[in-house]
Amino acid sequence: MGDSVQPICLIDDDLIFGESFRRQSQKLMLKNVETFNNFEEVRKAKNLERYSCFVVDYDLEDETGIEVAKFLQEKVPFVPVVIVSATNRPWDEQHDDLENVKAFVSKWSGLNTVVTLVDLVAEGKEFPMMVRDFSKNNDLTNSSHGIYLP
Repeated sequence: MGDSVQPICLIDDDLIFGESFRRQSQKLMLKNVETFNNFEEVRKAKNLERYSCFVVDYDLEDETGIEVAKFLQEKVPFVPVVIVSATNRPWDEQHDDLENVKAFVSKWSGLNTVVTLVDLVAEGKEFPMMVRDFSKNNDLTNSSHGIYLP
């Protein structure tokens, strides 16, 4: 795991997940995590380019993570985004125009998986889009699906 000089930014209104993510990141040596609780805080933020990666919850209180990702693509298109979600939803191909979104992962895949994935994205590692189908308890990480989860 990398000890990022640039911080990672978590955008999530779930304070419990935010604290858990921060603790797990520290445990796995990914130390610099800053958080925003809503989209409005992100809009007002200065220096968004200083982050190595954005981790965006799909279900924010007033917006979706897709709206946040679109905003970030306009402002800092070179900074990668990982979308996380506590609900089962497949990646929708209508969002393929979001080139900054490098991964989509369920929070239910576990903090270690989410943090490891974010670290890979922050370090600029290349890999296919990540999705996991929990509705059928089906791990889609095998190579025949072209999907990678650490």
